[in-house]
Amino acid sequence: MLVGLTCLLVIIFYAHKSDAYVRINVGLGLFVVALLVVPVLNAVYIKDQVGLYAGFYATVGAIGLSDIADALVQGVLIGAVG
Repeated sequence: MLVGLTCLLVIIFYAHKSDAYVRINVGLGLFVVALLVVPVLNAVYIKDQVGLYAGFYATVGAIGLSDIADALVQGVLIGAVG
């Protein structure tokens, strides 16, 4: 929640520097990357082993990246509608 609020504040203060379609595409791209990080990490690095904390940290990072992407897309869409 805090990550989303921070990203929305950054978007509000720097909204005049970029176009809306760029932020929407960047946000959706980051969201796709965040969705693909965990399965790819499991297939390549973890391979269903128990006790690897790097996978946990990568999953937490992917959740944060997903929040950032969500804030980018929602901030632009709400700004475009309102």
